[in-house]
Amino acid sequence: MSNNKSYGFYSCPVSILKHASDIISDVLTKIFNKSIDLGTFPSKLKMAKVLPIFKSDDSTDPNNYRPISLLSCFNRIFEKLVYKRMKSFIEEKNILSTSQYGFRQGHSTEHAILDIVSRIQSSMDAGAFSCGVFIDLKKAFDTVDHSILLHKLDFYGFRGIINVWFRSYLQNRTQITVIDQRSSNKSVVTYGVPQGSVLGPLLFLLYVNDIYSSSNKLNFYLFADDTNILYSHKNLKSLENVMNFELNNVFQWLTSNKLTLNQNKSNFVIFRPYQKRLPFVPKICTLDHQTNTLTYLECKECVKYLGVLIDYKLSWKNHVDSIALKISKTIGLLSKLRHFVPHHTLVNIYKSLITPYLRYGLIVWGQASKTHLNKLLILQKRALRFIYFYDRRDHAIPLFLNAHILPINFMHYKLLAETMHDVSNDLVPSNLKDLFVPTAKIHSYNTRASASNNFYIQKSNTEIKRKSFSSIGTKLWNEIPTKLRALPKTTFKKKIKMILLNILENEDSYKDLESIISKVNFYSS
Repeated sequence: MSNNKSYGFYSCPVSILKHASDIISDVLTKIFNKSIDLGTFPSKLKMAKVLPIFKSDDSTDPNNYRPISLLSCFNRIFEKLVYKRMKSFIEEKNILSTSQYGFRQGHSTEHAILDIVSRIQSSMDAGAFSCGVFIDLKKAFDTVDHSILLHKLDFYGFRGIINVWFRSYLQNRTQITVIDQRSSNKSVVTYGVPQGSVLGPLLFLLYVNDIYSSSNKLNFYLFADDTNILYSHKNLKSLENVMNFELNNVFQWLTSNKLTLNQNKSNFVIFRPYQKRLPFVPKICTLDHQTNTLTYLECKECVKYLGVLIDYKLSWKNHVDSIALKISKTIGLLSKLRHFVPHHTLVNIYKSLITPYLRYGLIVWGQASKTHLNKLLILQKRALRFIYFYDRRDHAIPLFLNAHILPINFMHYKLLAETMHDVSNDLVPSNLKDLFVPTAKIHSYNTRASASNNFYIQKSNTEIKRKSFSSIGTKLWNEIPTKLRALPKTTFKKKIKMILLNILENEDSYKDLESIISKVNFYSS
């Protein structure tokens, strides 16, 4: 734990705990072991200090605040011990779905988006429509039913005394809300997993894990409670019928598990190839089984999922425009600050306030057309010209080299190369690993390609498939020299960036992704 970690009741600053660790560790060991043996969680560790953090919209609406629970540091130590054993058991038995990307080591939001987009691109390549339903759940973590969760824990193998311990851990929890040093009365928490805890996220993953059993036709993609449901079919009417029938089963599952759909924030998108016309707008609806009423979801052309704007034809125009707007504001800040701070400080501001917008999700939306990506390249050049007091007509490549910053296409290559390094070393989720087929599995005899651990180049019928992560990633990885691929990840990243800067310096042009792929082999030598 970091020394500046906040702490709740019946606790003390982390730095003091660390200094006293030799003295208190034996006592804590006895307490924790006794707790497990008896199946009883200490009541003092079940009290939370709740701090409401404002999210967005109306600040007078309590629903627009995220409750952050601060628990005792002793609780955190205890939970980490239990979490480590739970995680080991869950991974050994492969309990969690491969399409659950939340709160899992080696899984990220970008992996989740890549998985979804790859599925949509494959459907487009086959000439099919894809219906993506984006579900928003109301206070999902706070509405978990304890009896249902304990039953699921028992089903997954957490039985006997440990199940009794979890019952004690979940029940009779209390909390006090603190605002501006004023405290509320103590209240008992009867639902939900404790937010701010170590075990809470893992327990929630187990709680929603069997949503996949509600339909054997739909594809589910989850990042904790952020849920996307995808189904593809060449006939739009058949897609509408199947989607509504299967969604009815999904909503029955939600009702049975006491999870509530936020219908105002749930919607769907019909993804389709650019040249394919939508003959009609499908009607996708939810059925409230208590009131027996239908509610129709809104059909959108673009939806925000895990921080990325995904449009119906995967052009990424909306997302690029959104990023451009945010970057423009920072450039305005740089234009004012440059008269008062040195260059290296301005470069650090660039890397702190501009690079994260360009980097996040780039491995997905970097497939956008050159026209869209050029908007961001122009803004990159404008920012660097402000930093170094260059005229807008001056060549900007020396500025990229001086600041050690990559243009957008070069940055896209670097992220692709790093991810492919992870793919090659089995460090990505299995769904992404399955997008690539080693050449050795295709050829029964030894070839130069199979011997060098190349991936098989799969056929693509459309441009959108040819620009997909699996297609571009395969081509990129096969062009990187074997000696370079074999480097450790940290060294590999540094070497790739150095090669890209060499290409930028010697070619004296910005290049598109295809050109960069063809140049790397030459400059790596």
